[in-house]
Amino acid sequence: MTHPNTIIGAGLVGQLMAINLAQHGAKPLLIGPPPKFLKSMVLAIHPSHMHFFQQLGLDIPSKAIKKMVLQTHHNLQIDQKYSKHAHLCHIVHYGTLVHHIENKRRLHQIAWLKEQPKALNQGRIKIGDAWIEPENIIACDGSHSWTRSHTPILVQREQYDQYAHIAMISHTAAHEIAYQAFLPQGTLALLPTNNPYLTAVIWSCDTQQHVKIKTDSFKNQLSAYTHKLGKIIKIEHHHNMPIVASLAETYAHQNIFLLGNALHTIHPLAGIGFNLAISDCQTLTDTILNRLPPETYTKKRKAQHLKAHYLTRCIAKTRGLHQDKGLNKILKGLLPLQTCQQIILEQIDAICL
Repeated sequence: MTHPNTIIGAGLVGQLMAINLAQHGAKPLLIGPPPKFLKSMVLAIHPSHMHFFQQLGLDIPSKAIKKMVLQTHHNLQIDQKYSKHAHLCHIVHYGTLVHHIENKRRLHQIAWLKEQPKALNQGRIKIGDAWIEPENIIACDGSHSWTRSHTPILVQREQYDQYAHIAMISHTAAHEIAYQAFLPQGTLALLPTNNPYLTAVIWSCDTQQHVKIKTDSFKNQLSAYTHKLGKIIKIEHHHNMPIVASLAETYAHQNIFLLGNALHTIHPLAGIGFNLAISDCQTLTDTILNRLPPETYTKKRKAQHLKAHYLTRCIAKTRGLHQDKGLNKILKGLLPLQTCQQIILEQIDAICL
């Protein structure tokens, strides 16, 4: 069997890559079992990437964010009016995005072999008893990528000694503004949804706080920092995972390209990981369609990845930001300035795009 562009891994990024290729007339093949999706996950999508979704025919319902509050010692506000975009970002429910992407995949009639490959040898993939000989293999099969393990590509990993606690919470007070608190125990993000009484929580905390959550309760520990939400009524789909950052040293080997978590994972505090993957998808599509050398993909994308990892590492490993009154006094004076906010938003554009 011959399939010019074969994608191993049928998760969100793999299906998005397949749709983008199909939109450009390059018929793809998906390989891999159906993924498990997290019901509590929301994603902060850059405005330019919402436009990309629209170009693919994906009209995704979202919560448009015009203001974001960063809490250190003071509440510091980032305002959309200093951005070149109509909104700072869009909050999209993971399940909603999956639903629209799967519908679009079916509309394109993208072929999907829902089984795990048995072998990968000299650019050929064995499925069942048959061998597939693709021109390009795109690895979207996660941070412990089976496909990547068949290449000499090395991956740098960093253990943060932190855990991400993720959940959806319902509460009594309306919540409309994106909020991120830099606490001594880690960073707490409260992301509004289209329902003002339902908020997504992403709490990246240290091991000590993680143990308190496990031995006490997530609700009791969270309530100490969520007074603005009123009373917490219900917590749904709470789960946690250790935070590990990773980045491949090179992004392609022969006809194999890395994408999504197979390429990199990043600390969740800035919400930019999926945005990086979308831009990777766009660059890789351009590389494949224009038959550019494989190393072009690495050259075009690595600077953004390195910058994103450096930024998140610096913030995640800075202890006591919440309590450093001198630094917070400086931030309080600088952040409201138009020039400062424009620089921050321009840097976000430079990383995400």
